[in-house]
Amino acid sequence: GQYTISFDPVRWFVLVLISLTLLPIQTSWEEIFIRGYILQGVYFHTRKPWVAMLISSLIFAALHGANPEIAKYGYVTMGLYYVFAATFLAYITIMDDGLELSMGVHWAINFVGATLLTYDGSVIQTDSIFRVSDLKAPLLVIGFVVAALIFSYIASRKYGWNSFDRLFENGVTP
Repeated sequence: GQYTISFDPVRWFVLVLISLTLLPIQTSWEEIFIRGYILQGVYFHTRKPWVAMLISSLIFAALHGANPEIAKYGYVTMGLYYVFAATFLAYITIMDDGLELSMGVHWAINFVGATLLTYDGSVIQTDSIFRVSDLKAPLLVIGFVVAALIFSYIASRKYGWNSFDRLFENGVTP
């Protein structure tokens, strides 16, 4: 009863077209600003990738602090979600030595939230296929962490990442 199907093919197709054109601009801007400038700027001053990852993640979470999810589901739960998401995106940026993966993952998260599944209180209120009336925010956080760990494992195998070494060595450019 918490999930409803609200599929309207014409409205959904327009939504997909808008999402395919505008979401890449929005997510790329955030990635370039947070992970391209802030992450690298903090690293430049500290020479510690893990410090740059932590500070840039906290800034990302703070920038999302005015989102309606915070008011509806609580600052702690949704704040953790944003910190975990930002930390994951910073991690894959550092490990991959580039923004491409974080841009793609960020876009995919927002695309799914816009076109497939949205929930009451979400910052992205759209004509998605499914709507959740009573989101269990702690499960959202846990689900994201599990998905991020699986993605990180697959990416580390595919790209030969040596998991945490890059985060704690000096002289690595994030």
